Amino acid sequence: MSADINVNNSRCLDCHCRKTCLFAKLGNSEQSQWLNISQCTKVSRGNEIYRQNEETSAIYVVKSGSFKSYFISEDGCEQLTSFHHPGDLLGIDALLKGYHHSNATALETSSVCRVSRSLIESIAERNPGVWPLILDAASKQIAERDRHLLVVSQRSARIRLAWFVAEISQSLQSRGYCATELNLHMSRTEIANYLAMAVETVSRIFGEFEAEGIMNVNRRTIKICDLDRLLSIAQMEAYTRVSRLREAS
Repeated sequence: MSADINVNNSRCLDCHCRKTCLFAKLGNSEQSQWLNISQCTKVSRGNEIYRQNEETSAIYVVKSGSFKSYFISEDGCEQLTSFHHPGDLLGIDALLKGYHHSNATALETSSVCRVSRSLIESIAERNPGVWPLILDAASKQIAERDRHLLVVSQRSARIRLAWFVAEISQSLQSRGYCATELNLHMSRTEIANYLAMAVETVSRIFGEFEAEGIMNVNRRTIKICDLDRLLSIAQMEAYTRVSRLREAS
């Protein structure tokens, strides 16, 4: 782990992101056991909590801040695959094969709760409900990446950017934050990489959305003025229906 480390015990019962944390679905007695094995780790901006092809020793729950996941191709190109916010689980893809398929880097000063793999297995032996929660989280991450692949491969640049902003808006809303005032910690270059667009195209479409009264953009701060219009452009209703059908099946 290459992050700057500042470790403290993590109190699950008092955590501010308890509503969205995977392990909040456990009962109070099980959460008390997580308290005994988890560590709260501070991660400085630009530092990694794990690297591609590194052997896995733990999974992480984002407690504050935000992260990006990306991999480096054989020819040295960086490809972003996802962004993570409080309550999201990191490193879950490495549990089965034993090594990480991507890098996870903090986009701002952040913190994560680190739970070692060996201790997860130990507690899971006494609490069978742990593995279904982890599998459910893994399934949702796969669905999110499928949705991302659909958008970047089959939708126009305008729809891609609207979808990206709408996704962040809905993610913040689900965590109890304001859905119309966004502070993006990723750069235009990172957004362009994630959406398979040119940086100039990202800036141009942000300008179009401003001119149409959909949002105000001030560097990395976005104020959504017409959320319904944004969702309409992003076609969020269709994606939500597809997601729900997958979860139901």
